[in-house]
Amino acid sequence: MAKTLRLAKIIAAVCVAFLLALPLWNLAATKWQHAHNPVPGNFHSVNGREMHIYCSGAGPPTVVIETGAWRLLAGLAGSAATACASNPRLHL
Repeated sequence: MAKTLRLAKIIAAVCVAFLLALPLWNLAATKWQHAHNPVPGNFHSVNGREMHIYCSGAGPPTVVIETGAWRLLAGLAGSAATACASNPRLHL
């Protein structure tokens, strides 16, 4: 009985360690990706939140894009105007 209890404790400890290791690995991988693959554009602090803004093209008018297809639209609008897209989500 004592042997079974000891084995159960070891298995539980391994499971807990594994469950703690997954989010830590994810955090480390995310930090590494952001350090080695910077995003285009700039980050600006707006009301205490980081906002990612990317502009392409030159000249008037300025087109502000608020959609997920910003690369396609920025390429189309950027040839005749300044196209800016933003991502207001917090960037780690």
